[in-house]
Amino acid sequence: MQNKKGISLIVLVITIIVMIILAASVVITLNNTGVINRANEAVDLTNEAAVQDLAALTWADAYMDNKRGELLVAEVTTKLSEQGITNENWDITITDKGITVTSKKDNNSGGADDENVDWKPVVWNGLAGFSGNNIWTDGTHIYYSDDASVPDVSVESKHYILNGNAWEEKVWVGLETQTSMSDHGFYGYNFWTDGTNVYYSDLDNDHYVLNGDEWEEIGFNNDIIGHMYFAGTDVWTDDTYTYLSSYSEGQYVINKDRTLEEKNWNGLESFTASFIWTDGTNIYYSDFSDHYVLKGDTWERKNWTGLTIFNGTDIWTDGTNTYYSYGSDHYILKGDIWERKNWTGLADFSGAHIWTDGENVYYSSDEQQYILSK
Repeated sequence: MQNKKGISLIVLVITIIVMIILAASVVITLNNTGVINRANEAVDLTNEAAVQDLAALTWADAYMDNKRGELLVAEVTTKLSEQGITNENWDITITDKGITVTSKKDNNSGGADDENVDWKPVVWNGLAGFSGNNIWTDGTHIYYSDDASVPDVSVESKHYILNGNAWEEKVWVGLETQTSMSDHGFYGYNFWTDGTNVYYSDLDNDHYVLNGDEWEEIGFNNDIIGHMYFAGTDVWTDDTYTYLSSYSEGQYVINKDRTLEEKNWNGLESFTASFIWTDGTNIYYSDFSDHYVLKGDTWERKNWTGLTIFNGTDIWTDGTNTYYSYGSDHYILKGDIWERKNWTGLADFSGAHIWTDGENVYYSSDEQQYILSK
């Protein structure tokens, strides 16, 4: 019996010695192949993985709490910010389908790749997941208004004013937000100006003028409540006069005293302001394959080269050049020629969702929020 115990002890000792030898061999092999060195160099990747795990858990927690859309983005962004995870060091994309977080460490090192990217993600504070076509200005501040973004009309809609990189809630008086099905609400694309005052007009025959923070209901042609059914999207200017161009209401000059005079155009009689655009020198009208240039009171046929079928709603500018963007089709205007334009960072977008704060150019469409590099 003692011999068996002695033999077992010897076997155990030999086994331990063999395991030590094998372990040493493995370490030597790994070291020779560089695996250990690569593991020592993978600290940043390990940190990024940890951040991604935390972001995924934060998103899942908010999602399980029935947060969706802007509420989901806002809560996850806030929670990650509390952990020091912000857009300064991380590219963060949050949607109802999930979250992605990637490090900006390499991009922020001054590499050429980052410098050559045209569109870069931007993260806003206070508001996320919004559309650029609902951005408007009173000439001093930038605002966002979209009652349609509220899925439950029993909840008061929110409106915002831009302060730096933060959207702060804005309360208006006079022009009510949508709180019931009987309310009309108001939207950023229906604001317009005659160069002196800021107005709001929609097809429900609602017309208001902005006086400080208060909206005053008005009429046109000396009516207490105007009988002109037009929207802010039907108004445009040639920098001298303000015009109303509507398929339903016709063509008018809008005077400063809020009277309307019928306007007779030559060459193009029935059209809407939605398709009017400018390259900074001339004013054009583009509706699919019908293109015109304005010369005095006459709309003359215009022939383009390179791009012949497009709408004026998708024309935009960076302050220097004029572009057309719709889906994956992008062009830059050079004289009378539209040349193909390839963007980096963002390849599929529409010019209708591009806006500016007077300093930078942005693209905003739901969760896609980008800034154009200068």
